[in-house]
Amino acid sequence: MSGVLSGLEIVEKGIVQPPQDLGWSKDQIQPHGVDLRVGKIYFPSSKPFGEKIEDSEYEEVPSVKGEYVLPQGAYVARILEVIDLTRVGSDPLDLGKSQVVGYGYSGAVKGRSSLLRRGVFIESSWWDFGYRGSGMVGILVANPNGIILHHGDRFCQIYIFKADPFTEKYRGQFQGEGLCQPR
Repeated sequence: MSGVLSGLEIVEKGIVQPPQDLGWSKDQIQPHGVDLRVGKIYFPSSKPFGEKIEDSEYEEVPSVKGEYVLPQGAYVARILEVIDLTRVGSDPLDLGKSQVVGYGYSGAVKGRSSLLRRGVFIESSWWDFGYRGSGMVGILVANPNGIILHHGDRFCQIYIFKADPFTEKYRGQFQGEGLCQPR
């Protein structure tokens, strides 16, 4: 296995899990990643940096039948899928012995090129080994004409990497986010 997992490996290992009511779309599985779908879209929080933001504190952008009309500006979106980076794998070492090195997974999210070409940029932080949740990504609509996104649209892609075997697991404030409320 290389350092970057294929989309099929990501799905087979259960690292990205679809919502039970929707399942997988065959178009989501890419050669080296999995497309993620838009859940709810919110206005950014105005809380001071460093203070925890509870899910209930976000103000949802109004939508009509799952259609979000987004004027130029900044937003945050909950993804529909659950990302589970708590899983571990192992590779045998070729040292003439049957030693095994354990490792975890971490990830990065990038926007789809079809949005980039429309002046819409998706930004996310690094997704650490040990994280589990239905995360959020930033959306910057730079296009002066805005954009329309629909609940369930494929809008970004997650790439999964093998993590250093000695890495501690994520224990940050966003562990488990989005798991207990509608997405």
